[in-house]
Amino acid sequence: MREDSTRADSRGQVARFLVVLAALLAIVGAVFYYLCLPRHVTTAVADAGRLDLTGFDFADELVALDGQWEFHYGELDTPEQLAATKVQVGGSANAEHIQVPGSWDKAGYPLYGCATYRLTILTSEPELAILIPEISDSARVWANGVEVFQAGQPGADAAGTVSSVRNAIVTARPDSDGRLELVVQAANYGWWASGLRYSFQAGRLGVLTDDTMGRRVVLAGFIGLVVAMFLYHTLFFMSRPRDRVYLLFALTCLAVAVRFSVETNGLASMFMPNGVDLWLTYAYLASVVGQAAGLTFFTHAVFACPVAGWRRRTVYAVLLAGPLLAVCVLPYGTVNTRVVFLALAPLALAFATAVRRRRVRSDPFNLLYLIPIAVMLCWFPIQKILLGDALFMPGVATSLFLVLSQCVMLSMSYANTRRREAALAERYRLYQRISHDLMTPITVVSTNIQVANLSDTVDHDRLDDSQAEIIRMKEMVERILGSGGEDRDVGPAGEIR
Repeated sequence: MREDSTRADSRGQVARFLVVLAALLAIVGAVFYYLCLPRHVTTAVADAGRLDLTGFDFADELVALDGQWEFHYGELDTPEQLAATKVQVGGSANAEHIQVPGSWDKAGYPLYGCATYRLTILTSEPELAILIPEISDSARVWANGVEVFQAGQPGADAAGTVSSVRNAIVTARPDSDGRLELVVQAANYGWWASGLRYSFQAGRLGVLTDDTMGRRVVLAGFIGLVVAMFLYHTLFFMSRPRDRVYLLFALTCLAVAVRFSVETNGLASMFMPNGVDLWLTYAYLASVVGQAAGLTFFTHAVFACPVAGWRRRTVYAVLLAGPLLAVCVLPYGTVNTRVVFLALAPLALAFATAVRRRRVRSDPFNLLYLIPIAVMLCWFPIQKILLGDALFMPGVATSLFLVLSQCVMLSMSYANTRRREAALAERYRLYQRISHDLMTPITVVSTNIQVANLSDTVDHDRLDDSQAEIIRMKEMVERILGSGGEDRDVGPAGEIR
């Protein structure tokens, strides 16, 4: 009976695990589709600096202004200077073209320098809204000769450049011929990427605003959820200071909230008119490293495998502190996000240690945490190396998967702890009842033995009664203890259900 109960409980636990995993995957999949992937966006292909959108239906679609833009490296030209010195699009002998999006060093130009881009759009729309993405590390944008955007101040050298990175939505009206000319000045003397490495998007203002702001509203909701989990588990840790795992989870939530706010196309630039500066870059990289550190020590704490040995502690300290020191010591902007790969190495070691623990096999909900860890370890390098900047908000889905799985695992662990405490209390009460029920026959046996010892002759009747009482006590104890597990359904962990 007990084996059947244990087997049934195990099957129920696996079923609950599969249901929770399916629910989390559905949530994360929906978030990835809504926040990360370009929705309602058609990629147009510009040819030699010209993009014909006269037949494009902007009713509910956006268009990515990708393709070949006119490109003048080493020059910061205004629209007037382009009109005076350069023949119109595609006709100048010194006009070059470059693929957008993409950092200009990928096309063979020096990483640090300045350049001017130009794209001529033909459209029948009376007005277009344009999403100007983040341009490293300063930019000015004109639409039909009118300046519509500025972030920092592009210069011909580092001394004359003021760095600032942000994004914005602007509106522009084509001329009477349906022609809209975009001119972009960009300069970079410190960042790891240059120029137009993200796609410009164009469409009707309502469609573009709904798409962009809708993502950010949903993102703000998830940031609020993560902050709430941070506050709740911080207070919970204060009431149970011995359970450090709750503090580690709270700090991980804080790092994830900061990362969500600062990451590409996030919320921070909306509230910072001067754009992303040095300190915000530090905050982003610190949040990524902080998340990796929190996950590393959380894994060791949950799976009861402390960070033992000075060698491992030294490796962890170097790999976690190294990226932050590199950002602080090296020149501004020269350290890219790939440096945080170092911070993933301790997490990979902690993951490998946890997988070898028997606790993974004893509780399927431990897999609910290890699965997103494995996804993160694989996805982060793939995203940065292969996908680059193609995703709208790159790390949201994997981070959210991890946070939710951690929260569920902690909730299940806390519930199991409470059940074990209740089981121990119930067993204590059970043993109290057993001891009380045994007192009466023990008293009878003791009295019979005393009377038999005081008698001059052997009282066989009293001895027989005493033996019968002893046998009855043995049967009663076996019955109580034997049926206690079956009647109360004692699970494998000792909890009474």
